Amino acid sequence: MPKSSKASDEQGAMEPEIGCIMSRYNRRLFRVAWSVLRDEAAAEDAVQETYVQFFRKHSSFRGDSDLKTWLTRIVINQALMQKRRARPTLPLDDLTPSAEVLLHPALINSEDPEKLAARQEMRIMIERAVAELPDAFRLAFILREVEGLDTEEAAAILGIQVETLRTRLHRAKKHLRMVLDQEVASALTESFPFAGARCAAMNQRVLARLRQEGLVNQA
Repeated sequence: MPKSSKASDEQGAMEPEIGCIMSRYNRRLFRVAWSVLRDEAAAEDAVQETYVQFFRKHSSFRGDSDLKTWLTRIVINQALMQKRRARPTLPLDDLTPSAEVLLHPALINSEDPEKLAARQEMRIMIERAVAELPDAFRLAFILREVEGLDTEEAAAILGIQVETLRTRLHRAKKHLRMVLDQEVASALTESFPFAGARCAAMNQRVLARLRQEGLVNQA
């Protein structure tokens, strides 16, 4: 049942604020969720649930940690819970590499069909190589190299020692070097897109759920 307007005024967030936060962090959270789940639909669900959880409790956020760090921790936990519900697994440290290949859509704007095809092929190669990393290495790699977090922040989010993070990252890179050359590696920052209509549609679903729960104040 929706909360009273008074409760909504005290605890709810304005729609523009919610939209701004989602637009800012969608890509990072999607990448991180995918690094755990290796499934686009499941990753999108994890991101959606992360926002719902956050806006249910956002009044308790006092800025003790950076917002993107807090959201990243929530999405990792959410993705891990989804993974456990879907298929019981060994602990994260004990998982072995999988040969499963996941091809992400390459949302590229280009007027040159040849360049578009070449860039799409490079992204597919990168994403396939990353998908084949062991789970723990993949998550470390996404946080540190794709999202650009510093070593200490990535280690803190994962709850591991800095040296453990560095070891996982070293092994991830060693594997990737066997697959990718420098030209392909340069495209890493553009891989795993989550934008456009797909991003906007998820934002609307989150807003709809928050409205149903009385957690949003419309501008």
